[in-house]
Amino acid sequence: MRGKLRHGNVPLRGIAVVAILLVIAGAATASILLLRGEQPSPPQLAAPPPIPAPGPESARALRDGQPGEVGLNPAPIAAAQGQLAAGTQTSPGHPHPSYAGEVSLLARDGVVVSRQATGFVLACGGPPPANAPRPAPPVATPPAPPPATAQPPPAETAVHLVTAGDLGASWHPGCPVPPEDLRLVDVPYLDMDGRPHTGQLIVNQDRVEQTITVFDELFRLRFPIQRIQTPDHYPGAEDELSMEDNNTSAFNCRGIPGSSEWSQHALGRAIDINPLLNPSVYKTGAFEPTTAARYLDRTRKDVGLLHDGDPAVRVFTDRGWTWGGHWADPSDYQHFKLP
Repeated sequence: MRGKLRHGNVPLRGIAVVAILLVIAGAATASILLLRGEQPSPPQLAAPPPIPAPGPESARALRDGQPGEVGLNPAPIAAAQGQLAAGTQTSPGHPHPSYAGEVSLLARDGVVVSRQATGFVLACGGPPPANAPRPAPPVATPPAPPPATAQPPPAETAVHLVTAGDLGASWHPGCPVPPEDLRLVDVPYLDMDGRPHTGQLIVNQDRVEQTITVFDELFRLRFPIQRIQTPDHYPGAEDELSMEDNNTSAFNCRGIPGSSEWSQHALGRAIDINPLLNPSVYKTGAFEPTTAARYLDRTRKDVGLLHDGDPAVRVFTDRGWTWGGHWADPSDYQHFKLP
């Protein structure tokens, strides 16, 4: 028994010899193939078991964004994406599938053998059905209208000294106020078409600031005034002619009609606004100017007319001026005074 090792009925030494011979034979075979320029064939692996085609549950899991094994036939990645889209519903406006999530593919020898989808959301679409409503075209929003341009503030008012020569026929010796107590004041106004102008009034020197204030306010209110010029623009500075021309004026050395008293106009402390549109009306039925018959109806709404409570009237009355429209006889709708 000495010198002989056995394993069962087979001598161990013999097994070792057979193993060595097999290794040598394999090496020799490989060498011969290399000398011929051939490559040894790789060992063949068993084909993986077939993976079932996607069913309703897997497609629903994809639509609902549920993770899980995705059952797809082994195919390259491009084909796999096409299969993922299979079985899903189309939706108008999504002609191509879109994916969000992560798919893990295991490929062996160019064949996808397993895949895993995690947090997958699939939105597939195709051409909309023929009867699908077309999306409404975007509605163009019209550009916002530009903000209304605010009327520029009136230019700085100029105040001028006057002489008897400047006053013309509106002043004569014996008037209650000498020329040196009067001032020529430039005031802004808007005409009946809303165009800005600068007019001129002659007022008492102690009414300059009050006059400037009320005309600045009338301008900002856009209250229309036909014209503003001094009475000497009319022959003899005749008040009737000035009123018929709807001229707004202040100083004119004259008395109160039917009285021996001086008018506040002779003192430079009264102003008549749009006198044709706002006549002076007496209880006798007389009125001034004599061309103002159509404006005796005080329910008219013509621009430039004055009514009780109007903003233009309150510009004066809120600052202490008296409005002749509140008088009983005459109702002097044009007249404002600040004695």
